[in-house]
Amino acid sequence: MIRVFVVIGIGIVLGFLLLDYLYKKTNDYKNQRIDIRAFDEGMQDELQIVNLGSTYSKYAFGASRKLQLKWGDFSLQSQSLEMDYSILKKNVDKIVPNGVVVVVAAACLMLYKETKPNYLYYEILKKNENPEYSLMQKVKSKFPLLNRPKRAISIFLDKFPYTSVYDNYPNMLSKEQSEDELLDLVNVWKKLFGLKDMKSVELSDNIMNNIQYNQKMLNKIFDCCFEHNLQPVVVVPPFSERLNNFFSDEFEDTVINQKIKECINGREILYLNYQNDDYFQQRTELFCDGGFRLNERGSNIFIRRVLADLEMEGYKLDNLLVKC
Repeated sequence: MIRVFVVIGIGIVLGFLLLDYLYKKTNDYKNQRIDIRAFDEGMQDELQIVNLGSTYSKYAFGASRKLQLKWGDFSLQSQSLEMDYSILKKNVDKIVPNGVVVVVAAACLMLYKETKPNYLYYEILKKNENPEYSLMQKVKSKFPLLNRPKRAISIFLDKFPYTSVYDNYPNMLSKEQSEDELLDLVNVWKKLFGLKDMKSVELSDNIMNNIQYNQKMLNKIFDCCFEHNLQPVVVVPPFSERLNNFFSDEFEDTVINQKIKECINGREILYLNYQNDDYFQQRTELFCDGGFRLNERGSNIFIRRVLADLEMEGYKLDNLLVKC
């Protein structure tokens, strides 16, 4: 009887391993890895400019792949400054001397610490490089069906392949859909950070501790750049007026501008804040969701704007092929 159970157990394990192997061949699995596509394909060397950051960064600079730039995308959705630092530190030698490191900040970045597992970190960082490392998460990253067994259906009924992060979203939502989407986003932020709204600057002790921790991380990013003769630039991507209406000027100044400027502290670090940029306020058609995630057209326009502003500030990029 024991032998029968052993044989059945081995059969189940082998069956699972086969399904997991087949699932990794599907478009659905590859679509789940769209954030690290550049790493999967082999991040190029001699990069002139790279962007760190979270979801807003991924969409704001997603069009860089098509602009013939030696550009490295180091961002993952829902990524903290702590992980920004880890990924930069691992890949810093891929950036040429005097290359530009775009540290992307927005909304509640300084309030945020990692809150849930992101299995993609285990694909691009080793154990000693990943401050969020856990053996269980490592196993789940290697065997994705352990976490989501229902996705095995894709072996038989696959999805269309994503070509970019923009395939996660339609090109543009209706006004009603957009308003609902942005309200949901703000409600997620309020719940995540324990805020009553995005206007009051009455912040809990826990949030203040997060801010202080993130300032340390931001300073580590700056120090890493200077140690490797790189040029850090802090960029806040644009929101549309539809999303900006949720924020007060005092909130933006307290949780973003002041905290970042305290870290810059007189050092030669350019700070470009486009959150309320006039060009993007009424152009909701440049956002996938009408206000937060730039779509591919919006990204193309924004990248050209950032590169033009960098050039005006004296930043020299040998591969600056894009002109406004």
